[in-house]
Amino acid sequence: MRFLRTCLAAAATAATLGACAPLAEQAHLNTPETRPTLVVQNNNWSEMVIYVMRGTTRARLGHVSSMSSAKFPIPDVLAGGPYGEVRIMADPVGTGGRYTSSAIQIVPGAQVEITLANNLAMSHYSVF
Repeated sequence: MRFLRTCLAAAATAATLGACAPLAEQAHLNTPETRPTLVVQNNNWSEMVIYVMRGTTRARLGHVSSMSSAKFPIPDVLAGGPYGEVRIMADPVGTGGRYTSSAIQIVPGAQVEITLANNLAMSHYSVF
């Protein structure tokens, strides 16, 4: 009987410690140093509204004026926790057409840099 109690206590302790580890890991990944960021260099003549998309969820990050740049934090919920795949969309204000990146793998501390060309089809991105 005593052996059974000892085994149950050990199992409960292991389960409790195992449940806390992901929370501690997520807290560490949510610091400003590890939060993924997006840097947009807009070389287009139009102002751009920037979105980050994960699956069918889309969130507006902000806008970037023509011939300028901006830096945005990528929201944790869209970055998929510690790892995730997103797409970046740039939608020109007042005109048709838009740029949507291919799937980008996001990891803690990643910086995605997108350069929007005047011809949006020539736009490109890099991940650091």
